[in-house]
Amino acid sequence: MKHTKSAVKLWRRQKKIRSMIGWRGKIVSYTKIRSAGRYFSKFTPYYIVLAEDDKGKRFVAQLVEGDTPQIGKEVEAIVRRSFVGDSSDLVVYGIKFRLID
Repeated sequence: MKHTKSAVKLWRRQKKIRSMIGWRGKIVSYTKIRSAGRYFSKFTPYYIVLAEDDKGKRFVAQLVEGDTPQIGKEVEAIVRRSFVGDSSDLVVYGIKFRLID
């Protein structure tokens, strides 16, 4: 089964992604993914982080830059490649987190 993404859906999602760039929050919870699906198994292990800003808004994203997450540490939303399929597929970008020192 081939994994495909609709170009129109991805284009529409860009507005939300653009508004998230630079968002900052503190880690509320996290988990370490050791076993992932076919498309993400080459990235294991990786962390998924739940972060909350000072207004109470929460977001979940993969932690891509920084060491092991800790509760209370600050993260920033950045844009990184989320998915790369075959050479004929779209390259999908999305929001991920990095730790702020």
